[in-house]
Amino acid sequence: MSFVAELRRRNVFRVGAAYAVIAWFIIQAADIMLDNFGAPGWVFKTVVGLLVLGFPLALFLSWAYELTPEGMRKTEEVTPDESVAPKTGRRIDRLIVAALLGVIVILIAERVWFLPSSAPLPDAAGETTSAAVTESIAVLAFENMSPDADNAFFADGIAEEILNLLADVQALSVASRTSAFAFKSTKLSVPEIASQLNVRYVLEGSVRKAGDQVRVTAQLIDAETDRHLWSETFDRTLDDIFAIQDEIAGAIGEALQVELLGDGGQEIQAEQIDPETYARFLEARHKLRQRTRDAMREANEMLIEIVEAEPGFARAHVVLGEAYLLNRNSHSGLPLVPDSVAVSQARLHAAMARELNPRLSGIDLILGSIAGDIQNDQVAALEHYSRAIELEPNEPRPYHWRGMLLCEAGFLVRGLADISRVLTLDPDNPNGRLAAASCLLSGNNPLAARALAREGVELGNPIGTGLIAIAELALGHRQAAVEIIQDILRSGFDPDKAQSHRDILRQLAANTSMEPEPGQAEPREESDSDIGMLLAIGGYDSFFEKLAKQDSLPLLAGHWSNQHAEMRRDPRFIEVMTRFGFVDLWKNLGPPPDCRADGESFTCGHGHEPLKFNPQKFHP
Repeated sequence: MSFVAELRRRNVFRVGAAYAVIAWFIIQAADIMLDNFGAPGWVFKTVVGLLVLGFPLALFLSWAYELTPEGMRKTEEVTPDESVAPKTGRRIDRLIVAALLGVIVILIAERVWFLPSSAPLPDAAGETTSAAVTESIAVLAFENMSPDADNAFFADGIAEEILNLLADVQALSVASRTSAFAFKSTKLSVPEIASQLNVRYVLEGSVRKAGDQVRVTAQLIDAETDRHLWSETFDRTLDDIFAIQDEIAGAIGEALQVELLGDGGQEIQAEQIDPETYARFLEARHKLRQRTRDAMREANEMLIEIVEAEPGFARAHVVLGEAYLLNRNSHSGLPLVPDSVAVSQARLHAAMARELNPRLSGIDLILGSIAGDIQNDQVAALEHYSRAIELEPNEPRPYHWRGMLLCEAGFLVRGLADISRVLTLDPDNPNGRLAAASCLLSGNNPLAARALAREGVELGNPIGTGLIAIAELALGHRQAAVEIIQDILRSGFDPDKAQSHRDILRQLAANTSMEPEPGQAEPREESDSDIGMLLAIGGYDSFFEKLAKQDSLPLLAGHWSNQHAEMRRDPRFIEVMTRFGFVDLWKNLGPPPDCRADGESFTCGHGHEPLKFNPQKFHP
């Protein structure tokens, strides 16, 4: 008998096939379950490694031993009359078929219940991808070599302007500003930075500005070989700053053999405005991002002067519109700008920008924010955010705001898919993590929500501390939540909600009282309430009472979880969702999974499956 025939007789081929199919089944099941419970990545790798090591062992055992009615015996000791190998082979065939059916069930379940859907939203502006991306690049913050250290904003601004130019090129995938600039002053090598940003090429450089004289040095590096593809130094006057940007972009296009064409097929070019006004624009944008009361006020004033000096500068109108909306509220007291003024001015400058350059996605972000957050027109807000994504598919912010809107409306799978896109485009984004945490609290996955909220806090956004407390409450860890809220009060962060937090502590822990620390300011008499925590402790009457005083739906966390299905069955929930514009959105898109149509209205509280999410995937 030939060797191959003997392998068949001993069922070695069948055992190998059965082992492979069963191992595949185990890997698929482990991938779903371990991701869903937020297990570390090494656990899944260990499972796969053990299965791989077991394969040759299974083949050896099938060759050396035979399963008989008396148990396992060495094949050499089994006579042909005693052998039941053919019968065993048929059993293995049935096992293979059963395992294949199991794999199919696992794949279908993963598609239907766990994976975030990336299907386009009905009746919303669809996303399109024009040209295929051919190369990936990151533009790092340029080093400030100016005598005046305060000119750092100018170096950062030049790098960002080059980044924005390249981001308009359809054949390039450009790492976001937040992610790339996070490596400013780092000691990591270019290949290490490129690996973390998942790009092939890196542009780095420096800027020296002294009066009207500017020196810009730039170099393009292939991270795979750590080799310079192009390098040049430009000694020019400030009047030539736009020509320098165009030349750098052109050199990159030539080095990478990429045509510098935008979505409409036009060649990309830097905007041409007065250089001094342009430098002030970079400074104003820098101040606005500092988010302090004085810096925001100064940025607002500077931007007003800039658009008066350069009324045709479309991006300045967009940034000024954003500034007005940001200045509606400050984090340290009274609004800087009344709502009515802020909204009217933001809308005015968005309209002026659209006349000048309708392809700026920031226009639709402004209009979407006004529609959804102020006018409670969620249908219009969704259309604006979707259009912004269509205009700038590699910009994280439109995905963030659309994802948050969809999660608040109950479309958790679609919302989480958008927020996951934010974290793919901008892996170091703390706000994206907090948005995902909020959505996952509604999606019955407090473990993953807690992990993401912790990462958001570690990356610099302390607001995530409240989400951690809500996650602990959802997990039944009341004492842990009490300690977190006490820490918030001791730190003095979010003073406007201090009284609300004290009230929540009294409900969570008997005789808990948190008096202000010495020197800590008392909260305002009319303090804001932490509505998300009110909901988390099950205070539904207080929850609806506080919502009744709101002009628009505040950011919530967990209001769609199965834990609060009873709250959603309360008629007051539909009243709230109607007042805030979400019922109109349901009529436009169809109801979310938790709700059902009921005549002209809807009923909610039917429950839904937990969201799958792996926080490990987006580690910074």
